[in-house]
Amino acid sequence: IDVLLALLAGYFLEARDRPVPNSSPYVRMHQEWYAQASWSWLASRRCWS
Repeated sequence: IDVLLALLAGYFLEARDRPVPNSSPYVRMHQEWYAQASWSWLASRRCWS
C-alpha cells in the first residue's frame, strides 16, 4: 500500500505543475487534492507526521 501511495502522490505532484488544459480547467485542482491526500495518508502510515 505504501508503494502505491508513493506512486500516486508522485504522479499527482508532477501532474499539477503542467499547464491547465482548456478542456478541463478543474483537473489541476483535482490533482492537487489527490496529491495532498495520498501524501498525507502515506505520511500517517509511515509515522512521518
